[in-house]
Amino acid sequence: AGKLKQDEHSGELFSQTLKSAEMGRMTAPRPIEEADLSSIRVSQRFSVEQGLRKDGSVKVRCVDGCTESGVNPCTEKTEHLELDNLDFLFEVMRQIWQQSGTIPHVFKADIDSAYCRVPIMPQHRWAANVIFAHDEKTYVAGHLAMPFGATSSVFGWSRIGAALVRILRVILKIPVGIYVDDLHGAERPECIKHTNECVARLIKCVLGRS
Repeated sequence: AGKLKQDEHSGELFSQTLKSAEMGRMTAPRPIEEADLSSIRVSQRFSVEQGLRKDGSVKVRCVDGCTESGVNPCTEKTEHLELDNLDFLFEVMRQIWQQSGTIPHVFKADIDSAYCRVPIMPQHRWAANVIFAHDEKTYVAGHLAMPFGATSSVFGWSRIGAALVRILRVILKIPVGIYVDDLHGAERPECIKHTNECVARLIKCVLGRS
């Protein structure tokens, strides 16, 4: 903690951590003096700029250095990730054209904060803490849901995404694929509005509204 430097966007790191705590995704940031560092693993939280918002302010994403802290090197990859790419989308569009004779419309659903919608098992939370400096103070906070920066988050979300796709394809009969946290597919023009609504309602039903 003595070598920790304050991030350029430390205020944003602090406010986003507070917001995550209010949503039940993290514990509230507390001064390092109140944390038992001997019983937890901490990863340094830092910011990554992601362009500008409509009001001209910088959009910032919080990233946790789970590789540097040793969390990722201790994660065993036991599954093979499968992503639906443009070849999948092209094949769906081709079949719609052949069967209906109409030009298909493409739909897309970007699932907001996908990793943060997957809870962490209580017995694993000791390895999911972050540390950062703000206002000349050092803070520690714990994740209750998957952090952005952990290898395990990718696999944890992949299972949820696969379940969503399975429900959409088998039960709702919607030709949809997934690429990380983006659902995409194609439908006939007259069905596209209803399809979008079905996808959105399923996501809210399974993962909550926010």
